[in-house]
Amino acid sequence: DSGGCTRRPNVHAELSDAPFRPGQTFTDRANGVRISVLDKDDDGNYRVRVTRP
Repeated sequence: DSGGCTRRPNVHAELSDAPFRPGQTFTDRANGVRISVLDKDDDGNYRVRVTRP
């Protein structure tokens, strides 16, 4: 069962199931929000940058 179709608040369905990697970016064109994956450490933690208008 994939959470990619969730309708829960504060969950962007397109991102909940997407395996983004360092160097990749998602842009929500409707809202102008950009999420960039900057780094992943050896423990599997990600560092991301969220840019909004």
